[in-house]
Amino acid sequence: MLLVTEVIVCFGPALLVLSLAAFLVPVQFVALNSDAMSAEGPLLVLTSVVAGAIGVGTLLYVLTKLLRGESVARPLPVLVRWLSRWRSPATRWGRSSATLE
Repeated sequence: MLLVTEVIVCFGPALLVLSLAAFLVPVQFVALNSDAMSAEGPLLVLTSVVAGAIGVGTLLYVLTKLLRGESVARPLPVLVRWLSRWRSPATRWGRSSATLE
């Protein structure tokens, strides 16, 4: 229980800022499409929100592993593990797409 309290206290304010930035994502897409010459600001907000979401996902993944009592002896990056679920059927069976043509 102490671990959950620590996570809430430490990451709660950052999660609040991330949720506020997530509300700005549609506005940033409009700003990005309207003026391509000043794309630095909208791209910074969009990449910050994506990186923050990946960080929150990683935090939740590790926290659930720890609370279930499972070991994290050989950790894999969460994004790589998540992307490995979305492999194409050809690569899922060990064949590359080049051999199917």
